[in-house]
Order: sequence, then structure tokens, then C-alpha cells
Amino acid sequence: KYNYNKNNGKQGRVFSSKFSSTSPSPLLYYATRDGSEESSSASSPPTSRESLLDKAQREAAELRQRAQQILAEANAAEIELKESRSKQKQRQTSDTDAFIEELFDTYNCTPPEIAANIIQERWSQEQLLAATERLHERRSVALGSFAPSSNSGTEKSDYNGFQIGDVRNAAAVVNSTEWQNMDALIQTLVESAFILDKNYDETGDDNNGRWDGRAGIALSTRLKELQRSDQKTFERKYSRSSSLNNADNNSSDIVQGYTQQTLGSSSSSNSPNDREMNITEIMELLPMIPMWIPSSFLPFILIAKEKLDPDDAKSIRDKVLTGTDFFCTKWENIPAAAVYRGNFRPQKTGSGDLSPAEERNQTALFFQNVQQRLALRGMADRVQLFFIPDPEWRPNMDTREAEPKPVILALPKSIKPEQASERGKLIKAVTGISSIVTVFTAFAYAVACYALNPRFFESVVNQNDFSVLLACIPVFLGTLGVQAIHELAHYLVAKKSGINIGLPVLLPSLQLGTFGSITPLRSFPPDRSSLLDLALSGPMATLSLSILLMVGGISGTLHATAQQLSYFPVIPAALLKCSFLTGSIMSMLAPKTMMVPLSQPIPIHPAFVVGFAGLISSALNLLPIGRLDGGRACTAVFGSRFNSLMSLLTLSLMAILSITGSSTIAIFWGALVVLFQRQPDIPLRNEITQVDDFRFGFYTISLLLSLLALAPFPGSTGFL
Repeated sequence: KYNYNKNNGKQGRVFSSKFSSTSPSPLLYYATRDGSEESSSASSPPTSRESLLDKAQREAAELRQRAQQILAEANAAEIELKESRSKQKQRQTSDTDAFIEELFDTYNCTPPEIAANIIQERWSQEQLLAATERLHERRSVALGSFAPSSNSGTEKSDYNGFQIGDVRNAAAVVNSTEWQNMDALIQTLVESAFILDKNYDETGDDNNGRWDGRAGIALSTRLKELQRSDQKTFERKYSRSSSLNNADNNSSDIVQGYTQQTLGSSSSSNSPNDREMNITEIMELLPMIPMWIPSSFLPFILIAKEKLDPDDAKSIRDKVLTGTDFFCTKWENIPAAAVYRGNFRPQKTGSGDLSPAEERNQTALFFQNVQQRLALRGMADRVQLFFIPDPEWRPNMDTREAEPKPVILALPKSIKPEQASERGKLIKAVTGISSIVTVFTAFAYAVACYALNPRFFESVVNQNDFSVLLACIPVFLGTLGVQAIHELAHYLVAKKSGINIGLPVLLPSLQLGTFGSITPLRSFPPDRSSLLDLALSGPMATLSLSILLMVGGISGTLHATAQQLSYFPVIPAALLKCSFLTGSIMSMLAPKTMMVPLSQPIPIHPAFVVGFAGLISSALNLLPIGRLDGGRACTAVFGSRFNSLMSLLTLSLMAILSITGSSTIAIFWGALVVLFQRQPDIPLRNEITQVDDFRFGFYTISLLLSLLALAPFPGSTGFL
């Protein structure tokens, strides 16, 4: 440090030099006349603060550019590593698939053949383990899981689950055939490994040093690990979807309601905290539902808010089913359900096989005993059991069993059909509007019955005397009264059978006044017999009453005076021939009436037109379609599989009649059925116990009467 004065002691700047550890050149500090201090580099003249700031900014920009270069190099290295791993994974997958194709010449290879092939080709345990993992992966893909893209490891999939209008939704379709093939190959491979282990233990042959005698255990253990991993993934997915119930619903209300109705799920309450899962959440969860969940249970499983306790699921196998006629050999569970497979062996009373009646009694007593044991274990308030045919059975895949074996399905007690309090405002509004419209159409039907009456027509059209409309009240009240008898029969039988039903929803009809009503089930029917009794009680009561009204109406018409006939409804003769049953009754009681031209107006007693409307509406409800009374009866007698087939055939026939113009009533009735009754019906608690012979005969008679009521009489213009 040195000081000097260039002005020889005079007042002026005093310079001093200091060395800074952060600068290679010395800094010159000089004092001004006012006593302040300034500095500049020793190698350059004093500069402004702005130039120093610019220099700092340039240095920062250079550092940022260098950091970006380093980041780009790191990203490129990461992409290269991903590509390398992806190519390695593709090679491994390709090699494993080639090994599987070489190992299994066909899907029908037996475990001994596979074991012999392994010994001959000297394949190792590691190769079998890789094949097992690959088969499990292909089986998962067949269930609708989305496999990672193998085209490039640099691209990240932007698939976010099911989206409306997204063509990639097709990838989530479950390929049941591929799944069953992969599952069969896995089982065959595991059995082959156990055969080789047994051969190793007996002969000591180590397959040329490539076998340790524990391959079967290794494959089984690895499969269990993979299944547990899938189970954990499903539980996380399920929990995430359930926790999203508090999120905002971004789906369209119209589309959401249609989807809920299609799946048969109940509409959520209006509270945002209690809403059901939206479409995306449901469709993401669908591929992860195991195939042993019947389609009729899917709506309840998907919207379940409570889980089945794993301890309860295990106790059912160890404590409830043990000691009964059901020998459980295998069981599986997911958060909301559990299934128990095994052999059901009812006790025989003699040396021969059980008769159908004895078998019905044994199955009914068994399931009743199981439910009692469930209650004794204190689980009846948390768990409900279902006795159903094996949902995974396929007639063309399982040649060992001619029919599906019975299984036990366990669900949380909270799962139940839609309750009246859970119905949304839209559904309640539609219900109210439908009932109001039905009252209007019933009165319109009564007016139409009198429209061809000359006295009625003259009073209304020419004289503007609407007091004659009072004559329509008996037909109006009678039409609604017959429907009230229908619902009363349902209510009495449901109360006797222990089935909860909701308030009926009236369906309007311009041709008949009313098509009947929709009677929702609020609880699971206990068995087939109770469901059949409930289904047939309403239509058969109104069918019988309608026939009596028609017979009484024909008799009243034949014994009426000319003055009385002038006040009766007037219908065309063609209406009498549109129903084979109606035409047959008329032919027996008034044969001459059936000989008049089809366009001839015929006065008829009001009781006849009331009975005619009740007859046709009851016959339509007895058709085997979906949730109609006839569909429920068909399910009770033949099972849900057969009812699905009959529903498709019946709706196809109605569509043909509508398109060809052969039937006008089929157009309106078919539209109502497709809109409101297309869902699968509520499942039964006991689907194994068959109905008795008396009920089967009663159903046959009811179906025959329905077909006779809807079929046209010879000489008519066609269907109604």
C-alpha cells in the first residue's frame, strides 16, 4: 500500500492501491475533495456501475447457457438409456415368446408332453420362470390392461383412461378367449414343472445339471407374487377411484345418467360429497374386475363404498363353509367381493341318485344352513352370501363339466339395489311426469272408445256438449283400476316372500291407456321360486280379471236393449280380430259378430274395452325381456343366461314388426322397454335351487296365454 500526492501537498485526489483476492489486477482507491472514495481497476480507467452490471449479466447468461447444455446432454443420455433398455426388453420379450411357441406346439399340449419336451431340449428353470412371467403378462393384457408401447422408448403415452370419443378405448376390451388360453398355458407349465420335480426326486436325474428339483415351487411362488402385485395395484386403483367421490364431476349430466342407467347403477345423491364415480373412473376400473364377477353384480361392485374385510373373507372359508356340504377347494377375493369354489355334494337319502325334488330341497336347506352359520359367527350384519353358478364356466371351453358348478359369492352387506332415497332429481321428475301423462292417456283411451258412437260424436262435435264425457269415466277408472290390481298382487306376494319393492312407475299408452308400470326391486330376491311368484302375480291377476271382464262385457252386450246399446262404446270389428285370444272368446260367445266386415263399428259393453286393455298390457308384460315381469319369470325358471338370449330374440322380433309396419304397438312398447327396462335384472341370493314342477307349469301357461293374446286371429289385418 502506498500513498502519493500529485499536487505536491495541495488539495486534490489522493490515490492508493489495494490488491483484491477476487481480482487479478489492483484496485485504485482515490479520495475526492469532499472526502468520499472511488475505485477503478489499475489496468483500466474508472468505469460506471452500469458497465459492471452488464458484465455480471453476461457472465450469468454464459453460466445459464452452459447449464442448459449440461441438462440437454443429461436428457439425451437418459433417452439413450431408455431406448437401450426398451430394445433390450423387446429382445427379451421376443426371445421369450419364441421360446413359448417352441415349448407349446398347440394349446392342447398336456403337462407330460411339455415335461418331456423340456427334458429333450435341455431347457433350464430360469427359462421356464421367464416364460411364466411372460404368459402372466399376456394374460393381464387380455383382461384389458394396457401394455407399454414397444415402438419407441422415447415417447410417453398420453392415455389417461377411458375418454368419450377416444378410439383407444377399444384396447380395453376384455379378450376372454386369449385370457383363457394364457391361463391354461400357465397351469400346464406349472404342472409340467411339478412332474419334472417328481422325476428328479425319484430318479435323481438333474436334467444335465440344469434342474434342482424345486422348479414347481419356484413357478408357483412367482405366480403368487405376481398375483399379489396385481391385487395391490387393483386395491390402489380401487381406493383412488373411491376417494375421488369428493371431486367435481366434469362429465356431462346427460351422458352420465345414460351410463348409470346402462350399467344399472343407482344415481347418486345431489350432494357433491356422495356422488357416484364418473364415466372415466368406472371404465378404468372395469378391466381390473376379475371374470368371476357376474355381469349382473358389476353395477354394485363398481359403486361399492365399503370393502369386504379380508378377515371375514377368510372366516367364511374356515368357519362358515367348513363342515357343510360344500367342500371349498379354492377362493379368491378383491376389496369388494370374494368367491369360493369347490364341490357341492348334497347328502343322499338312499343308494340311488337324488330326485329333482330332493335335490331342490337339499340345495335350499344347504344355503339356509350357511346363512345361519354366518349369523352365528356374527358376520350377518357385515356380509351377505350368494349361491350362484360359476360365472367363468363356458360350454365350449370346459369339456369336463356339462354345466357350471355352484360357487359362493360374498359381498359387503352395504351393497344393495337402488333405494328410493338415492334416486336423483331427474329420475324423480321423469317418474312424476310419466304418472301424469298416464292419467291423461288413460282418459284419452276412454274417449277414443266412444269416438265412433254417433250420439257421443254429435254431442261433442256439433252441439259442443261436453257433458257426455262423463260417460268415459267408468272406462277411465276401470283401466287404472285393473292396473291397481296388478300392483296390489305384486305387493302382497312381495311382502309374503320378504322382498322389498318400490313405488310403481306408470307407463303411458295411447293405444291401451297404460302399458302397465315398472316395479323396482329394493332388495335381492331370496331364490328363484320367490322371484317367479312375484313376477307372475301381477300379470296373471290382471290377465284373469281381464278375461272375466271381457266375458262379462260380451254377455252384457248380448243382453242389452237398443236404447242401452246407443250409450255403449263403439269399436271397429277389426279390433276383435287383432288378438287370437279375444277372437276365440268372441267366436264362442257371439259367433255372428266375427262374420261382419273388419271396418264395421260394433257397440260393446264398457267392461269389454276395460278388459281388452288389461289383457293386452298383461300379455306385453309377460314377454321374456329384461326386467319385465316376463323377463323375471324367465330368469327364475331358466336362468339369467337364457333370459338374456330370449330378450335379444324378442326385441329383434319386435324390431322387425316395427320396421315392416306389421304392428304399431310394438314401436311404442319396444321404445319404452329399450329406454327403461334394458338393464340386467337384480341378481338372486340363491340361483341354484330350481323351481318346482307346479311353478314351471304355471309359467308355461302364462307364457302361452301371453302369446295367444298378442297373436292375430285368422282373417285379421295383422298384429295390434
